[in-house]
Amino acid sequence: ASVWMTLEEKCMPYTLKRINLLSYGEKPEWIYDISGTGLLPLLEVNGRMIRESVEICKSIDKWQGFDEGVMVKPRRLWPDEGDALHAEAEALLGLE
Repeated sequence: ASVWMTLEEKCMPYTLKRINLLSYGEKPEWIYDISGTGLLPLLEVNGRMIRESVEICKSIDKWQGFDEGVMVKPRRLWPDEGDALHAEAEALLGLE
């Protein structure tokens, strides 16, 4: 849910592909071709796969946002590494 919320908050266009959890049926074979383990979430950007939700959210946060299809100056959701709140945010993100 954190990845989805980050995408929405940043007004980023995305394509959502819903995949069954193993407890609800088999995952499609193509997810194993992409992910290897089939673990989710998974974000593909320019052929690069990002597999951890915290890393996905941090990556999204660095990108430009969009408002009604127009690129706008990024509004950061996470503190920068030099910021005093960075360590606290990292600890909270690790709870996920």
